[in-house]
Amino acid sequence: MKKIIALLLAIAMLATLTLPCVFAEAPADETCKYWGDMDEDGKVTSADARLVLRHSVGLKDNPEGYTEDVLYKCDIDQDGKISSSDARSVLRLSVGLDEFPAHELLKGVGKDATCTEDGLTDGLFCIICGTTFEPQEVVPATGHKEVTDEAVAATCTEDGLTEGKHCEVCGEVFTAQETVPALGHDPMAVPAESKEVCEPAQVCARCGETLSEAVMHEYNAKAITVENGVVCTRCGEVKTPSFNDLVNPLKQAPHTFTYLSQTDTAIDEPKFTGVMLLLKPMFDEEFKNDDNNETEYTVLSEKTEVNSRTFELINADEVSRLTDNDATVKTETVSGVDFLKNLPDTVSVGSRSSDLTAIKAKDFGDVLKVTVTLKPETYSKLADQGGVDAIGRISSQYGSLISSAMMQFSGLNEDFLKTDADCVSNMTVTYYFEPETFSPIAATYKITMDISQTMSIDISGMNKDDLPAVLKLASSTTGAISFKITTDLNTFYFFDEYFD
Repeated sequence: MKKIIALLLAIAMLATLTLPCVFAEAPADETCKYWGDMDEDGKVTSADARLVLRHSVGLKDNPEGYTEDVLYKCDIDQDGKISSSDARSVLRLSVGLDEFPAHELLKGVGKDATCTEDGLTDGLFCIICGTTFEPQEVVPATGHKEVTDEAVAATCTEDGLTEGKHCEVCGEVFTAQETVPALGHDPMAVPAESKEVCEPAQVCARCGETLSEAVMHEYNAKAITVENGVVCTRCGEVKTPSFNDLVNPLKQAPHTFTYLSQTDTAIDEPKFTGVMLLLKPMFDEEFKNDDNNETEYTVLSEKTEVNSRTFELINADEVSRLTDNDATVKTETVSGVDFLKNLPDTVSVGSRSSDLTAIKAKDFGDVLKVTVTLKPETYSKLADQGGVDAIGRISSQYGSLISSAMMQFSGLNEDFLKTDADCVSNMTVTYYFEPETFSPIAATYKITMDISQTMSIDISGMNKDDLPAVLKLASSTTGAISFKITTDLNTFYFFDEYFD
């Protein structure tokens, strides 16, 4: 009931202000003269005591009934009901026999001012008589404190925000921040650090995030063949052209080069049978006095232009006819041109001497080395093509032996003395290319020839008196001398654009 009276009184005093209130202790030296004022005429008299007594026994002098606040201030003993005791107390108050009770103080709790609404200080007043001890004062609204919400830049993967504004105190938004959609990645290819990269790595040009890793080439083979190069099965990029594609353009291109021919010959000691044993002492003496392993340089030609006859042992047409069935091709990356270190510092051909130290000193770094080995049957035609001259040169190594033997048999015709020769030959061609452009650096052509030659004699049908003196003492009428000669014919090519 107290609270209701307090609220009603506060409304009456402060008009439109609604305040939270709490009861407070009354000043010790003050009393409130409105306790027991039932007729609300501003003073306490015996008439108020009579009204209180009548109300306590149920007589209604106010047809509309008394308000709660009137009943509250007439409940002098504060027992929560109006009784004859309260009427007696009011009567005694009216004639001054009792002291009026102290003020019933109520504290009006203030409120803080906001950005847009005024506030109030705390107040203090009596709910019985309405006396104000501490008035409540208006605290003006503080007004908004505007702050800026900084813009947030959108990234590749996260949304951003525009700039906004709001009140730092109450949070009211003045300019709302709007969402800026994420930008998305901006793909950019990373320059490949290796030629083996098929698809370069992708990174975002904006944020640097790796979007995809580099994909390496997948090659169809580790070594080229005559007909097929090394090609990426994913993108088709040619790592190394086929042997034909490398070599045939070389033979047709406007290159010039220096080349050098070398012959290495080794003659096995001859074997004697039958009547030919009579010649063995002479041959033994010859082999003891002669070095039958010999290296000879026969050609040194500089600044030669490539033409259809330059590579006559394997010309462009021959290479084009090669297939993977009759040739073995090996491709590798090597450091430098390996045959250079085996060359002598100088070579003499006839009266001419050439210094090769500059050629030997060349350093090319890594080069592409391509070697093709031709099978004997593939080379048989070529052996016929170049073999006659080669056999002639080889025969000069043991020509004195043959001549000596033939002198012993002067007068014998071909019916009694026969010479047979077999030649088995193989050929290996090696090219050295610059690995980026496939331009030719050098080349070697190596022909290995194994020549087996036999001189056989059959004097069984001859008159003994007609025989040469060396054969008259023979105990056998047949015999043979067999030689085996192994020779390597090497031709070295130095392309001038790399060796000038």
